[in-house]
Amino acid sequence: MERKPSQTNEEHSAINRKAWSKGPYQAWLARFGTPKAAAACLRSQPDRGLAPILEHLPSISGKRVANVMGSHGIKAVALALLGARVSVIDASLENASYCRELAIAARVDVEYIISDILEFRGTG
Repeated sequence: MERKPSQTNEEHSAINRKAWSKGPYQAWLARFGTPKAAAACLRSQPDRGLAPILEHLPSISGKRVANVMGSHGIKAVALALLGARVSVIDASLENASYCRELAIAARVDVEYIISDILEFRGTG
């Protein structure tokens, strides 16, 4: 999606919210399976989905990680399984639903903040 120079952050955020409200939960079910099934895979190999980035990170156990535009939460839950304290910032309610169910099934805590990153002002 191309952003027009004249669009304000609020206008762009509204476009993003509309685009991401059309079926992402069903897309994640088709791609990863149920949150319970995806959690079982992640619990057995939490580093698998992180392979492209994990080699560039120091030990993440005990560290705070912000997963910006974290979508379905696969990476967030994998990071939490490796000991990180993870917050996801993403604008989609359906993404949040999948991630929250995934985290519960994986038995980890992941904070999911529903916000467009262009509008995010922090939590404290």
